[in-house]
Amino acid sequence: MSDPTEAKTLSPADRSAEFVPVEGGNDDTSAGALLVTAYLVAWAVLFAFVVSTWRKQQSTLEKLSRLDRAISEGVPDKD
Repeated sequence: MSDPTEAKTLSPADRSAEFVPVEGGNDDTSAGALLVTAYLVAWAVLFAFVVSTWRKQQSTLEKLSRLDRAISEGVPDKD
C-alpha cells in the first residue's frame, strides 16, 4: 500500500485509480433519516397522484351526468 504523501508524485492517470480519503468533511445525516425521508416523499407523491386521479374521475362523472341529462331532455349541452 502506498503512503498518502506519495500521491502527490503520481501521474493523473495513476491518481484516478487510487482511493484517497478526504480529510475533514461533514457527514451528519444518518442513513435511517434519509430512508424515512425517501419513503415519506414516495408516499406523498403516490397520495398526490391518487387524489389527482380521483378529482379527474369526479369531473368526468359530472360531465357524463350532464350529458346524460341533456340527451334525455333533448337539449344540446353547452360544454
